[in-house]
Amino acid sequence: MPPTRALLLAELSACLPASTWLQSLQINKQGQVDLAGFSADASSLINQIKQCPHLTDAQYQGIIQPDAVSGKDRFYLRAQASRGVEHAALTIGP
Repeated sequence: MPPTRALLLAELSACLPASTWLQSLQINKQGQVDLAGFSADASSLINQIKQCPHLTDAQYQGIIQPDAVSGKDRFYLRAQASRGVEHAALTIGP
């Protein structure tokens, strides 16, 4: 059975460190996964995403920037959901 959007969300929850939180998550119909948020160590997120079995080709979009309010790094990251993932637009965020 192919993985679902709920499985992708569960994988992200397990793969990303506790010091990271998402401000927005978008999964489009083609399986493109866009993440934006804050992390204590944003430079290690690509390696963390590689631990997610159904995500590939993770890349930063733009530069990692320090956030003075949170004291964390602000990041934008894009990955691709593996084939077979049920694709339907999903947006979580403000």
